[in-house]
Amino acid sequence: MTSAPTQETTTRMRAGQHRARILLGADADPGATATEAWGWQGRTLGTSVIANDQTAWLRLASDPHHYSTFWWDGPSQATTLPRALPRPRLHATCSWTDDHWRYRAELFDRAPNAISPTLVITHDPDLPAAWWEQLRDALHTLANTPTPRIAVQQQYLDHAMPRLLGTPINTRSLAPWTTCHGDLHFANLIGPDLLMLDWEGWGMAPAGYDAARLHATCLLRPRTRGTRGIPRYPSRPARGTRRHHRTPPQPSLRHRHGTHRSPAKPSRPGPRTPRSHPRLAHGAAPSTRPSPK
Repeated sequence: MTSAPTQETTTRMRAGQHRARILLGADADPGATATEAWGWQGRTLGTSVIANDQTAWLRLASDPHHYSTFWWDGPSQATTLPRALPRPRLHATCSWTDDHWRYRAELFDRAPNAISPTLVITHDPDLPAAWWEQLRDALHTLANTPTPRIAVQQQYLDHAMPRLLGTPINTRSLAPWTTCHGDLHFANLIGPDLLMLDWEGWGMAPAGYDAARLHATCLLRPRTRGTRGIPRYPSRPARGTRRHHRTPPQPSLRHRHGTHRSPAKPSRPGPRTPRSHPRLAHGAAPSTRPSPK
C-alpha cells in the first residue's frame, strides 16, 4: 500500500469510488479495518464494500485518455486464464470518462490479507510445503497458457540491464519466453491457501521471470531465500507461444509518457518493463493491500 496521493487526486478518486458503488449496486463496508488501499501515484484506489449481502473488494483505476490499454485491460483479460489459477473472482465492471480521465471500477471477491505488507519481505513467512507446491503448479499452468500480451519489452531489457548492472550484457534470454504473472511478490500472494493478486500486468516474459522476482524480494531473509520451494522456470513453454523464438517479436514500445521507464519513478510504460526500485520490474508501484486493488 502506498500513501495517499495529492489532495486533488484523493478527492477525485474518492468521488469516483462513490460513483462506482452506485453503478455497481454496492455499499461502503462499515466493518472494514483497512478503508483505503492506494496504488502508484493514486492511479488506483481499493476499498472494502458490501455487494449482494457479501463483503467484496472494489478497485477503481484511472488513467489519462492517452495511456496504453495494457494495464487497463489486464484484470478483465485475466478472466480468460484457467480457473486452476487461484485468484479472486472478478464479478462486475463499469467504466466512464470525463474531460481528462477515464475510469474503470472492478468488483472482486474480498480476499484475506496478503502475506507481507511490503514488496520486500521483512520477516520469514511461515508457509507450509503444500503452499509452495500450489505456487509451482500455478506458475506451470500459467506458463503453458498462450497469450499475445507482452509483459516485459525486450527493448527495455536492452536499455535497463546494462545500466542497472553496470556492465555490458547480452539481454537476449537463452530460455523460451512464457506467460507470467509479471508482479510476483509476497504483497501479491496470500496464504496458507494460495491466492494470487494484481493481474493487471500479466503476459509474456523470459521463462523464470516470476521466480526470479519472488527470489529477489527475499534477499534480506536468507531462510526464505534459500527455500527449496521457490519455483524454477517451467520446463516447456506454452503451446502456441514462442517455443522456437528466444525473444518475442519487437513491437514498438507503447510508453504512456513516450519515454523509457527508469529504475526510479519516471513515466509509467504501457507493457510491463522491469525496474529496480522499489520493484525489480515496471508498472505501478507496489501496494500492500488486504485484497486485490
